Amino acid sequence: MDTKTFVFIYKDIEFAIVHNKHIDYFAAGKVATDVRLLQHDKEVNEPFKKTQVGSSVMAYKQNPMQDERLSSLARYKLGSTAHFRATNEDFLAIDAIMELVLSTFVDDTPEKYGFTVNPEIVRADLEREMPFFITDEVIALLTKRGADRGKVHEVIRDAALEASRNVRAGKKNNFFDLLAEKHLPVDLVGDNILDPIRYIGRAREQIDEFNKNVVAPITKRYEKALSRQGGVLI
Repeated sequence: MDTKTFVFIYKDIEFAIVHNKHIDYFAAGKVATDVRLLQHDKEVNEPFKKTQVGSSVMAYKQNPMQDERLSSLARYKLGSTAHFRATNEDFLAIDAIMELVLSTFVDDTPEKYGFTVNPEIVRADLEREMPFFITDEVIALLTKRGADRGKVHEVIRDAALEASRNVRAGKKNNFFDLLAEKHLPVDLVGDNILDPIRYIGRAREQIDEFNKNVVAPITKRYEKALSRQGGVLI
């Protein structure tokens, strides 16, 4: 094999690796960003060693160090693959990204708290924001009962903005109280308008189907590889 042929084949293999992994970097970076945002809101916690120092200044903090690293490496890789070429540093970054992914969604161990979802915080955040999510549903409901849609929209807009200011000031979300004051009451119990299940469509069924038809075969096929724990030192 002459030198030109060797270089061509090498570059062809390099392109295939970099191109095929590109979507993995994007997905890893997106997941890391989501975890960081959700941990900021205390809805989730990434794994945290029981002896880990979260911040050298504020003793109570649990900075999402793993996902900060994962987000940074993913951005680096996405930038470095813009021209579909790879350096030795790029391949080291690929290895680090995979190690971090394997280290994120893990269970508790005697030495470490695993990835945690805090359902009570999620529920409280949802209840606080839910009235804003369903303003279009409220407009439709009141219009069906004979109210003028234009006037209803104006009242709901004003009420939502005032309620939003109250929430930002640390007060209760009084959106429905404000509607009642404007003689547009909503029967929260009878109308069942605050039930989140009403607004998710087939999300649960789609997740179950995806797990069964896509995720389960992959996890079964790579069961041994997926049982490996990432070796990230924090």
